[in-house]
Amino acid sequence: MLEHTPEFQSVLRHRLPDIPQAGAVCLRRTGQDVEILLVGSKRNGRWGLPKGHIEGSETTYAAAEREAFEEAGIRGKVSVRPFGDFTYFKGADMQRYKVTSHILHVTSVADTFPEYKTRETRWFLINDAAIEAGQPGLRALLKRLLLEASTSGNLSRAMTDFEVAPIWYDP
Repeated sequence: MLEHTPEFQSVLRHRLPDIPQAGAVCLRRTGQDVEILLVGSKRNGRWGLPKGHIEGSETTYAAAEREAFEEAGIRGKVSVRPFGDFTYFKGADMQRYKVTSHILHVTSVADTFPEYKTRETRWFLINDAAIEAGQPGLRALLKRLLLEASTSGNLSRAMTDFEVAPIWYDP
C-alpha cells in the first residue's frame, strides 16, 4: 500500500498543514428510499461529495451549500452542525485535505449550474455510495451514516431524525 512506502512516509513527516474544505452530504427521498448525490472528480472521475475550499470568513455549512450548487445544481436546507469529516490526499505533492461535511436535504436540482458541463452527477442508494465513493475516508463516513440509520430503524426514519435535530440555515 502507498502509505507504507518510504516516499509516502517522507511526505507525512514533512507535509504542510491540512487544507480545510467543506462538503455536502446531499440527501433526497425517493419513495421509501433515501438517496445521496455523488459527483465525479474532474481529475480522475472518482465519485465524491460536492466539496471545495472555504472562502474567506465563510462557515463550513455555507461553503458546503455553495459547493453543492456550483458542482451539482443542488439547493436545499443544510445542517449547521457538521455530520463528520474525512481526509484525502491530492496532487503530486500529496497534499492532505480535511473535509468537514454537512447533511443537506435537497429541495431542488437546477438544470444548469456553474460546473454542469464539466461534472458528472449521479444519485446512489447510500449503501451503494459507500462502496462507490473514491476516497476511503468518505466511504467510512457513508458507512457511519448507514450505521446511524440502522440504529433509527431505517434510512427514511433516520433522515426524518436529521431534519428535526439540527438547526437549519436557509438563506
